[in-house]
Amino acid sequence: MKVFDRISQMMSDKNTFTLMSDDDGKATFKNGRSLFFTEVILTLTILRDSETDFGIIPLPKFDETQADYIQFADGWCISAASVPHCAKNPELSGYVLQAMAEANVKEVIPAYYDICLTGKYIRDDESAEMLDIIFNNCVLDNSDIFQWAGLDGAFKTAFTKETSLEALAEKYRSKMEAAIEKTLAAIEENT
Repeated sequence: MKVFDRISQMMSDKNTFTLMSDDDGKATFKNGRSLFFTEVILTLTILRDSETDFGIIPLPKFDETQADYIQFADGWCISAASVPHCAKNPELSGYVLQAMAEANVKEVIPAYYDICLTGKYIRDDESAEMLDIIFNNCVLDNSDIFQWAGLDGAFKTAFTKETSLEALAEKYRSKMEAAIEKTLAAIEENT
């Protein structure tokens, strides 16, 4: 509740925070008219030709007592793989996915990290250290991945309209519980 209240307070202060479309946010930051811009790492590709000098920092800790940084990883910006229920040889499919995952960890990620991120997109050594913090503390949010009851959009609306967490929970509780139950039933049915 403290986190929700703090974010709501910051987002309602129109002198320091503006919620805008992705394209408008990117253009505003790229043109040097914004001090901070929260976005996925992929956005570095469009900032490469920006004349505005910039660095990368992780999302801040809530307060000084928080042990580690927590970095939101957008579930819609990752490539997921799954084995369909009707797969003729699910063990082989799993083996191939595991081999691909291992190759990704050993070959693709280091190449992307070294060649693209630290070699082409960032502009200072401190940002490389910040990327290490970000990548070592990523979390996925099931609510974002499954889009249960449209809650992600409801949070944005609640923040900008200064709705309380209690009111938001009351409004979405039954829809959210039903959506989670439906997801769990589908997973259970297919395992």
